[in-house]
Amino acid sequence: MIRPYYVALLAMLAACQPKENKVQLNAINASLEKSNELIKRASERALEQMENNHHDIPNSDRIVKLLLIMRKAKAETDSLANLVENLKTQLLKQSGNLGVDNAPILHSLYEPNGSGYRLLNNLASIKDSLSAIFSIVDSSNTPYLYETTKENIDKLRNASPLLPDYTDKMNAKQRAGYFNKWLEDNMRGSSALMAMVVLNKLENDILNTGTMLMEYCCNQVGYVDGRGFYEKYNAIAVLNSSYVKRGQTLEVTAGAAAFGRAANPRVSIDDKEIQLDKDGVALYKFKAAGKPGKHIVPVKIAFKKINGYTSSVIKKLEYIIAEK
Repeated sequence: MIRPYYVALLAMLAACQPKENKVQLNAINASLEKSNELIKRASERALEQMENNHHDIPNSDRIVKLLLIMRKAKAETDSLANLVENLKTQLLKQSGNLGVDNAPILHSLYEPNGSGYRLLNNLASIKDSLSAIFSIVDSSNTPYLYETTKENIDKLRNASPLLPDYTDKMNAKQRAGYFNKWLEDNMRGSSALMAMVVLNKLENDILNTGTMLMEYCCNQVGYVDGRGFYEKYNAIAVLNSSYVKRGQTLEVTAGAAAFGRAANPRVSIDDKEIQLDKDGVALYKFKAAGKPGKHIVPVKIAFKKINGYTSSVIKKLEYIIAEK
């Protein structure tokens, strides 16, 4: 029999339990939803850019395979994100826009074999299916890409923010135990608002995983058989100062804005061809001479574009010699 003072103590402890701060949770929820929208747009832009530009990139067989992987990764993550969106819609409807905390969907989100369990089962599939997503890469036409991808699949799986500590090495019992514990820790006893925050966090993890896979493919565009070869180059030429006194030294830095020397830039400054340094940059120093006022240093940069053609850019760098 529970003594009266124990009853009073239990009541006091219950009263001391931390309560949800709805203002903070609403702010977190709004931030997650905004983040999800931004990730979706970034993912769409990355795919669109690859779709529009892949014809201009050499080694087309390799690029086509990377593009197919990006499409598969986006389709997989969009499908999973839609599952979460459907649960969010049910939650909003049944809880009166998160105002009621005893909606049936809240029980289904944590009970065994409920909607939450089925969702986790589907989310685990993307981590299990990474090898399948990249299966179109073979060793015949793209040996370097094949070896690189083979080495990185496990790293990609471990780097994914989705369902940390889950691995494809779990047997059926371990997998079920992982799901049930996750739901117990994250869903049981949650208010409608807290459940919405958790669902938005899951959606964020899904979208980030998809973006991570697509970024991996985009980064692989930058390598052809292990050599640097990036998608776009831009000519750069800058003066270290635009306002000097007569006799002061100016320095021009010029080159093609690309990592490595694959763009093979040739630079002439003030009608003199300048040799590149070890970083692929042309440096040219000269003393400011002439009358006070505006002066121009002509810079011409010729470089190889990613499609193999040579392009040249002429820049006119301005500087001013001050009055004495």
